[in-house]
Amino acid sequence: YERDVLVALARLLKGFGSPVLVLGGGPSEAAAGAHTADDYRAFCRALEDIGKRTKDLGIETVYHPHLDTFIERRDQLDRMMDELDTGLAGLCIDPAHLAHTNSDPVDAVKTYISAVRYMHFKDTRVDPALKGYDRYGAFCELGAGVVDLAGIVDVLLDANYDGLAIIELDASKKTAEQSTLESIAYVRDTLGLVLTPQGAKAT
Repeated sequence: YERDVLVALARLLKGFGSPVLVLGGGPSEAAAGAHTADDYRAFCRALEDIGKRTKDLGIETVYHPHLDTFIERRDQLDRMMDELDTGLAGLCIDPAHLAHTNSDPVDAVKTYISAVRYMHFKDTRVDPALKGYDRYGAFCELGAGVVDLAGIVDVLLDANYDGLAIIELDASKKTAEQSTLESIAYVRDTLGLVLTPQGAKAT
């Protein structure tokens, strides 16, 4: 039933011109105990089933590794990617979430670039004293944290990545406008990228 709902959602997204369906979640090890080989197989088969069905609609299915979900750390990501048919489902990499698990997001993007269909440009401060939901308060404007965004951009450019990327921040003590403008300035002035919304013509 849940898979049917997700495919129905993909049909809705197609109507808005979206090229990807982003999936997340699944029980974390903290909530459900250590994942077994059978868990990874079942997880990947589900992603592949959804991915095959959305691909028929012209939409790519991607999984987003995320704090407090089935895939949080690099070792978990590696196990998933060993099992996953990336012809049916790909990745959405969020470097800030990986950074919180002491995983190197630049290396993760480099290793799995052929499966990356969607990127979150996101930064974070990392404080080992932060636990649980408090970690989410460490996310910050681009350039204000520890994520090597320039390194990630180098990998994307070297691979001629032509997928989508968004600037993301869950919350900020600044206004939404100020926060957004700071991150846009970082992308433009420090990373040297041109922001071109999907469907817009580059000038």
